[in-house]
Amino acid sequence: MQDYSEKMQFEKAKQIRDRINAIEVYSSKQKIVDDEIIDKDVIAFEKTDNDCCGMVLKIRDGKVIGKTHYFLTNVEDKTSAEIIEQLLINYYSKSEFIPDEIHLMTEPENQSAVKDWLEKRKSGKVDMVIPKIGDKYKLLFMVRKNARLMLDELILTRLKREFIPPSLDSLKKI
Repeated sequence: MQDYSEKMQFEKAKQIRDRINAIEVYSSKQKIVDDEIIDKDVIAFEKTDNDCCGMVLKIRDGKVIGKTHYFLTNVEDKTSAEIIEQLLINYYSKSEFIPDEIHLMTEPENQSAVKDWLEKRKSGKVDMVIPKIGDKYKLLFMVRKNARLMLDELILTRLKREFIPPSLDSLKKI
């Protein structure tokens, strides 16, 4: 910006200034959820009958930067430990970044194998935490509620597709 100003290219300097201002506004609006300046993901899921929605909340430097959800089917006979393990593998096999901490609602079925796999991919230590009380538990509970909302939305979408109004059904018969 300074270089453009010195070269009397004020329009280009203004563009750079506007970009800087936009970035500052964006980062100030990010929700701070943790005083700890640490990178972590919070993973929870909700299940109904044969469907499941897993939610990953990404926190970097104490700020929420995004969330991702996954739908799983054929989970009727699976335990919570199996589902959380499947979510971890699905998400981190595609993710470029693995945080220092991962907060989970339950332990994965093969926790040591999953932890070793994550640490190998990260080339560093990964802590898997299962919060029971406090702010970390509240955050996990919020992620689980978001997963429930996404699952309910999926079910509602299916019902809309499957519902045939009586008038259309009568027309079909005619």
